[in-house]
Amino acid sequence: MKNIYRGIRVERKLRDILKQNGFLVIRAAGSGYDTPDLIAMKGGRAVVIEVKTTKKDAIYFREEQYRSMSQFYQEGFKVIIAVYIRGNFRFYEYRDIVVDGKYPKLPLDSFYFTDLNSI
Repeated sequence: MKNIYRGIRVERKLRDILKQNGFLVIRAAGSGYDTPDLIAMKGGRAVVIEVKTTKKDAIYFREEQYRSMSQFYQEGFKVIIAVYIRGNFRFYEYRDIVVDGKYPKLPLDSFYFTDLNSI
């Protein structure tokens, strides 16, 4: 399966899980450059979510993706990176991203949570 189709499938899977847990969810078709993949709302707050899938030990972001997440974060939104790995979602905070090389990266050995109530 091509990466783009896998990514779309995983985004829809998370969207459906969030909806089943009482979130209002907007999926941005064609996202990935200057818009987040999902915006989830519940209890008067909105969360920006970038969805990734991997089998590796880190996620690397293109500069424009990182810049977009940074802008939302600076505007006061909670920014979450949802990583689908080994059949489960892990949720990481924007602040877990490391900027020390050519590309910003999220090491997957950093702390993560799986409870949707933590979003």
